Amino acid sequence: MELRKQANELLLDIGAKMADYQDQLEGTQLSSMYALQATLEHALETTEDHMELNGLTDAIHALQEVIRSHLNIFNRNIFLGSMIESTKKALMSEARAELGDAEAELRANSGVSNPELREIEIMTAKLNELITQPHWRKNEMEAAFKDLKHARHMLKEKLKELEEEMQNSEATARTSNDEMQEEKKPPIS
Repeated sequence: MELRKQANELLLDIGAKMADYQDQLEGTQLSSMYALQATLEHALETTEDHMELNGLTDAIHALQEVIRSHLNIFNRNIFLGSMIESTKKALMSEARAELGDAEAELRANSGVSNPELREIEIMTAKLNELITQPHWRKNEMEAAFKDLKHARHMLKEKLKELEEEMQNSEATARTSNDEMQEEKKPPIS
């Protein structure tokens, strides 16, 4: 009698767990578990033999293990899902910050036409398009993010080169101007 009571308690516990997690289990897993549970309940109700009850208890324990393993997989998937979501949020945040910086550069250089700015415009549009999609692939987002960063880097390099050229031109002009001033001065006697 004690064995029957224990088996019934196990079945109740399994039923509660299955009810709690039925949303997370796949249809085939859930239906096979419910079928096994129903078979065990029916056998438990109709079995009088003590030896058969031992076999049913073993089957109930096996069902518990199956449920436990599915719940472990489910919990791992939840953890991995939250990690993926966290990574996606961080990437999205970085992408939005990069977009903001790129758009500020474009506004600051409006009216200027050069290939680097055009590349930034193209990469900004591409990244903006990805961000507005409800589902995007991480590798696509990372590639677009990296392309925009590279385009911005190229613009900075170009601006740095232009600034150096301008400084060199100004230095050359000052030197030439100073030399011309020296030539115009009367000799000191």
